[in-house]
Amino acid sequence: MVNSVTVNGVTYTDDDNASTGLANGGHRTRFIPCLSNALIDFAVKQAAAASANGVLAITYTFDTTTTDADPAAGKLRLGNATQNAATVIRTDLLDSLGVDWTAVLDTFDASTNAVKGQVRLSKVANGLHLISLRVLPLLVIAI
Repeated sequence: MVNSVTVNGVTYTDDDNASTGLANGGHRTRFIPCLSNALIDFAVKQAAAASANGVLAITYTFDTTTTDADPAAGKLRLGNATQNAATVIRTDLLDSLGVDWTAVLDTFDASTNAVKGQVRLSKVANGLHLISLRVLPLLVIAI
């Protein structure tokens, strides 16, 4: 009997099938993609469940620089080295797992409220180390 699992539309089996199997060396080429797909699937499902409650958890790697530029895939940076004095948050559209959060991040800009939302930054290893920020309208200066 062949056992199988389908993650993100890709099927993996425990046999020696040349395109799906993990047996007889198939694990060397398919185990990491299987694990990666499972993590992405988990992150997407976790976000969907959280968004039903109005809360989302996006995992980024904190970048300590304050440069006014895209922080790169999977990273987040603040506009001030003193974190509680930061007035700017820069994030990439992809989180640490490679999940695209464009649609979610766009909702901040789409809001018609004076306060666009709340952002809470915390360490994964210690949720007590956190900073909470209000998201206000983006100010664009034309020259």
